Amino acid sequence: MITKYVVLSLNVRSGHVKLLVNGFPFNELETVSGVSTMPINSYLIDGENELQFVFLPSIVIPNSLEKPSGFSVAGSIYFLDPDGKKKNIAEFQLDDDDSEFDDENKQAIAQVSFVQHEYDISPWRDQFQEIHENEYDDIRQYVLKIADVVNRGDLDEFLKMISLNLQVGPVMHKVSDEEFRNELMKPVREIIEKGNIKQKILPEEIILESYMESKFVSAKIQPDYTQDFNKEYDLDPKEDKVIDVVEAKYDEKNRLSITVSIVKIAGKYFVFLL
Repeated sequence: MITKYVVLSLNVRSGHVKLLVNGFPFNELETVSGVSTMPINSYLIDGENELQFVFLPSIVIPNSLEKPSGFSVAGSIYFLDPDGKKKNIAEFQLDDDDSEFDDENKQAIAQVSFVQHEYDISPWRDQFQEIHENEYDDIRQYVLKIADVVNRGDLDEFLKMISLNLQVGPVMHKVSDEEFRNELMKPVREIIEKGNIKQKILPEEIILESYMESKFVSAKIQPDYTQDFNKEYDLDPKEDKVIDVVEAKYDEKNRLSITVSIVKIAGKYFVFLL
């Protein structure tokens, strides 16, 4: 059981926003009005931390297709104890006036800083090495290997791929190795047992996005709907333009997914799941 969370609570209005925590891509929301509450322990550093909100054009937000406008985000960051007690760290509210517009990329960027000393990902983050674009073919092959391991239900091999998380997780959540492993294994076993929704992936379907000065690469799948084999996966081109590399059906309406990101330490690739 996690002893204490650092929680980020957001109320987003009229926004398509991508959220980064200390450079880590953390979440993406596209909503006319939505509320979300998420723990951010795993991405924090000791001292000053930064949230970066990247507001993007949206097809669902009126007058926002070419340029993000009319958006707002209200939020709070707080410690949450196991007994439900909250200790406030920071509160903030952002809108158009608080952001800088990037004409080239048609996006607006706003930032919020806060200080905490409970958690620190730096000992691992400082080991991340730059992943150059000439490595992207290797990264795509690694992503295909991840998908294959899930499709084959090879739990032992998958655990090797996520071994970094088994080191970082207990420290960043202040629990024992066994407690963290047991908590992580619940969704992992479920996904391994059910298998990937999309069992065949072409290298060219893999989208890679680079963060943290090219030291963190996020992988997604953009299915090629001109390929007949994609029709068997019950993917809706309108709703499922981009999906996670690892995504299994939980039931008829819901999915279990793992957002796959890649880091390199000492010349070796690892999956970063936290």
